[in-house]
Amino acid sequence: KMAYIAGYMVGKGWISREELADFNLCLGDNLATHIRSILRGADSRGTAFASAFTCVGVEGSRAALASEE
Repeated sequence: KMAYIAGYMVGKGWISREELADFNLCLGDNLATHIRSILRGADSRGTAFASAFTCVGVEGSRAALASEE
């Protein structure tokens, strides 16, 4: 949900793509840390999750652009 909202904000021009990338990396790192704390021996990387969050962010950007038409 947070990645979608951030993508929507990019579509509206409220934040830059660089800020979105930083935000997605932060979300990915937080999720990876959470998984490692729950599953002992898990080797989660934040960048893997960040790439998935990027796809969600693109959908948010598309929704913002579609609402302007």
